Amino acid sequence: MQALILLITGLAPSLVVLALPPMCTAGQENMQDSGVGLAKVSARAAALAVERETDAAGQMAAAKKVRSMMRGAKGTDRESGYWAAATAYAAVSVHWPRASMLLLMEAAFREGECWRVLGESGRAVGAFTEVCSLARGKGTDESGHFKVGPSRGLSQKDASARAVWHARAWLERGHSARRHENWPLALEAYAKALAVRGAPLRQKNDAREWMAKTHFKVANWLTAIESFCAWADQAETPAEKVRAVDGEARAWLGWRESSDASREESLARLSQAKKCLADLHAEMASLVRDSGKEGESVRKALARMVAPGLLAELEVNAAVGGVGAGRPLPATSRQQSP
Repeated sequence: MQALILLITGLAPSLVVLALPPMCTAGQENMQDSGVGLAKVSARAAALAVERETDAAGQMAAAKKVRSMMRGAKGTDRESGYWAAATAYAAVSVHWPRASMLLLMEAAFREGECWRVLGESGRAVGAFTEVCSLARGKGTDESGHFKVGPSRGLSQKDASARAVWHARAWLERGHSARRHENWPLALEAYAKALAVRGAPLRQKNDAREWMAKTHFKVANWLTAIESFCAWADQAETPAEKVRAVDGEARAWLGWRESSDASREESLARLSQAKKCLADLHAEMASLVRDSGKEGESVRKALARMVAPGLLAELEVNAAVGGVGAGRPLPATSRQQSP
């Protein structure tokens, strides 16, 4: 595997290690002991060492070839391959800083994907941030430093492509923050993705979905409900709407169980959850009977819903506990983040 990477990237044997994960060789033991691997320190040096192709498109093609060569690889070969691919994508902007904005955006995004797979979250976020900087088209990054020449007169096709990469980069930044449980930063990134002008509905709905789920996670119940509703209203397919309404109903149930809710408020929120599900089933009734692919996808989505099970559990708890006027309403035991 490493020999293939060497042939593709044109790295000298002495520099191949720069594109590989840290190894505990005798010559590197001191660096390993200090917690800093040679590969991590020299990632940019590895990109500089990648052979310069005749043009930016060729550089991008070479990077894609590096990544394609590792398909099916496992273990250390897979890890080494992702390191090589990441540095190969980084070499596009290193060798061709004035290439077309779209090509640089794609290269930076693909680089970020490779770092993410390797668990290098800092490097991944840095690459995705580069995509957002390039999308500004002002020739500067988010700190005002010179990056690339300004983009003027983009065609509608290119403007749409720029919006896709821009929105996807913000989504990735949001996912990274969410994995680190930095909820405010995650919500900010998802809001940025949603605000990207010209982004396709798919990316915008991804942003709506993850905003709703993040608000749910931190018990921002009303905002979560509003976000799930917005997602449901813009859903691209009936099955997607089922997922969104399931989240909305679960948020109503979560809000119902909040410590500051009075008995009357709990009952009202429980009623809202039931109404969500009743309206959804009424809307999907004809599709449930459809024998086509759409009908099948709706049936599967309905079968995966969580809110109906939570409501059934509440009814069982109420029956067993004999809820009366002076007793608290039963709680669910399975209310988890979507």
